[in-house]
Amino acid sequence: ERRQAARRRAFEAVLARAEEEAGDERGEGGEVEVTMRLPDGKSLLGKFSPGAPAAAAEAVVLRSAWAQAACPWGILLQEAAPPRRKLGSEPGLMATITKDMHRSALLVRPQEPAEHELSRHVQEATPEEQVEAPSKPKPNLQRSTSELQRNTLQAALAMAWQRTGLEEEEARRRAQNGEIPPPAKGGAGFGRAAKLARAASVKEEEEDEDAEEGDGSQDGGADQEHRREEMVEQFRNVIAWATTEEAMTALRKASWNIEAAMNSYLDTPDRPAPAARTGSGGGGEGPEEADEEAVAKLTGMGFAKSHAESALKAFGNDIPEAANFLLANMDELDAAIAALS
Repeated sequence: ERRQAARRRAFEAVLARAEEEAGDERGEGGEVEVTMRLPDGKSLLGKFSPGAPAAAAEAVVLRSAWAQAACPWGILLQEAAPPRRKLGSEPGLMATITKDMHRSALLVRPQEPAEHELSRHVQEATPEEQVEAPSKPKPNLQRSTSELQRNTLQAALAMAWQRTGLEEEEARRRAQNGEIPPPAKGGAGFGRAAKLARAASVKEEEEDEDAEEGDGSQDGGADQEHRREEMVEQFRNVIAWATTEEAMTALRKASWNIEAAMNSYLDTPDRPAPAARTGSGGGGEGPEEADEEAVAKLTGMGFAKSHAESALKAFGNDIPEAANFLLANMDELDAAIAALS
């Protein structure tokens, strides 16, 4: 659009110059009849006075419907028959229309600018065109994380279904519906991904759409180290039980492609469920109350508040261990929670 606007401005300047140089000569009523053949195959007839400036013929062409639509950068007028003289105000061209041109024909050749010249005109926008377009709203980090979590976990779940022998399309359909596949042969770790996908879908359904109005986007000018730190944080926002070191390792292996890193992390053998901390064994007794922020983190993944509180109390408010325990025992969660007490 800006390039087209630049062409229009240049065309209007050429037309204004031609009309100024032509003065009162409009190509009407003169004794020298000249036919001008346009690039679109149509012709114009101009009637000029002897000695009229060549710009008068240019102005007739530039006022035509063809020129108004094509916006030529400039035009060159050349006789169709020998001696094929060229008309124009430039040095070396015929500057006037002479009597011997009566009933002659002129070919109209549109001129195109060099790329650098067009680029210069694009940058020279009018004040109205310099008004910045409304900026697009910055993406909200919470919404971006939720979207990334859903896409990543659905992809992991689809791979799990493909491992069972389903075709790709059917596997994707079941993953989108939140169906959980049976454990893969060889102990592949898709069970955890499937369970987390179910929890994530619950979170997505309950998420408040008004969160889109927030402003949590990344700073586009952050250096590489800062961006990587944010990617690690986003990784752990999606996969709550992953440690910072695990997130960094997965991201490095995936060349800092966060979706590929999370898929790779999820496509690993399940870790054994951690044992609850007790008074013996050096861990000390768990806290009497579960940390509210930690509870909110786990309920945000779709777990019941009572289950989240029990797991956090058992594991000393350690979110990764509590999440790992809940995910590893989702099939019999009530019994597993009861065993903690």
